[in-house]
Amino acid sequence: MIGLLVSILGPLLKVKPTPPHVPLGRDPVVFRASERYLAYRYLSLVWMLFPTFLVPVVMPIGILILAARGKPAPSFVWGIWIVLSLAALVGAALALVSVRLDYEFHCYVMTDRSLRIRRGIWEQVEATLTFANVQNVRVVQGPLQRLFGIASVVVDTAGSAGKVSEGQDPFLLHHRGVIRGIADAQTLRDRIMDRMRQSKSAGLGDLDDHSDRAPEVGGGTQLELLHTIRDEARGLAQDLRAAPGG
Repeated sequence: MIGLLVSILGPLLKVKPTPPHVPLGRDPVVFRASERYLAYRYLSLVWMLFPTFLVPVVMPIGILILAARGKPAPSFVWGIWIVLSLAALVGAALALVSVRLDYEFHCYVMTDRSLRIRRGIWEQVEATLTFANVQNVRVVQGPLQRLFGIASVVVDTAGSAGKVSEGQDPFLLHHRGVIRGIADAQTLRDRIMDRMRQSKSAGLGDLDDHSDRAPEVGGGTQLELLHTIRDEARGLAQDLRAAPGG
């Protein structure tokens, strides 16, 4: 059933279940969230949909109570109840399918140099974080996540020190990646920390993009060249002042 949904809706939504390509690093390892994360998402969804079903459930009870007291409700009230019930059922079915497909298309790819994160189906988001830029790796676990034995691993890179406002998805913030639904989050955190330490420029940028020294010009640095030009200009000014008629 799930395979059929993926084969039908994948091309329709222009998304692929295959792991994304990682531009940096070797020996890619693909991993996904724990199956317990899917149960956690389902439970969270049921909690969110509870108010949606409250009206369709309570409404007929009120109508029957009024009918028992000799005050039958107009026929159009039952029509409204049918429409609300159908809308709630369709919305719930769509939400359940979305959660399942998001789980199927949600994956992570880690190499020796970078981490690729992909999530979402309606709006698919992909982000690549290089271990050379990682500054902090932490495990985040709420009470309900502890109940399911899962946690999230948050990877902060240079420039991601800002606070996350309430209701804002940390995954969508620049310079930050969130690995959700991991059963052994501490082991994954230690693995990322080890690869971060192996990089000679951890927290300072990629080795291909940055250098610890200024570029050399004529055997010296640009700063030394500027100092030489300054000294020569001063000497030339002194010679001009010392010349006759200067």
